[in-house]
Amino acid sequence: MQRSSRQAGRTLHSSPAGGWSGVDVVLAERDGDSTIVEVVSAAEDDVVVVTSDRELRRRVEALGADVRGAGWLRDTLDTLAP
Repeated sequence: MQRSSRQAGRTLHSSPAGGWSGVDVVLAERDGDSTIVEVVSAAEDDVVVVTSDRELRRRVEALGADVRGAGWLRDTLDTLAP
């Protein structure tokens, strides 16, 4: 697993065979919602946030993030399962 640092929290990411490039898992140094907002705010590229939390959705959409619900992620992962 590659490790790298990011302004908001510590970012851990991996790209296993089959490709998951562009997926970051960020460990929050405090509450997760605030860390997600900081990551979105600092991002230079397009960001997709997966959450079912309405308040977090409102906060990150205001910063330009594309937001998807947990059901979307579950359905997407199901299509990738062997």
